[in-house]
Amino acid sequence: MGINLIWAEAANGVIGKDGQMPWHSHEDMVHFRRLTTGHPIIMGWKTFCSLGQRPLPNRENIVLTHHRLDDIKGIKPVSFPQVQQLVSDQSSDYFVIGGASVYQQLLSLASRLYRTIIQDDYAGDKKMPPIDYDQWQLLDSQTVAASKEGEPDCIFQVWQRLDEK
Repeated sequence: MGINLIWAEAANGVIGKDGQMPWHSHEDMVHFRRLTTGHPIIMGWKTFCSLGQRPLPNRENIVLTHHRLDDIKGIKPVSFPQVQQLVSDQSSDYFVIGGASVYQQLLSLASRLYRTIIQDDYAGDKKMPPIDYDQWQLLDSQTVAASKEGEPDCIFQVWQRLDEK
């Protein structure tokens, strides 16, 4: 139980372009859905907007924002101190789904990283914040071939923080 960061990044580290992912990967979407369904997800305002300002189904949608979102059903708007308090009980696995500034803010609280490496370079305007992988142990790495023509292959990795028991 704890905070998990989950993201996909291109081989060159890009995670976004103009508020969207610059690739489509069926395998990564299935992987994301399988891991996050039934768990609370934490995202920033821009990520929420990139989803069409709709909550993802079958998950508690927590939006880290200063915007008033009381009129949008299915989401829980919170500030950064509220997120820290929310996750401090460690009774659930929370998945942080973006964007770059939210990953940066919550990386120090994370116990696991679920990283997808998209096996191609893409142009973009957002990169994953730097992670010191010397502080992490690679638990699993699986290369998955794309099932649809024109889509990139993926590597799914799971990392555990070294100081976690």
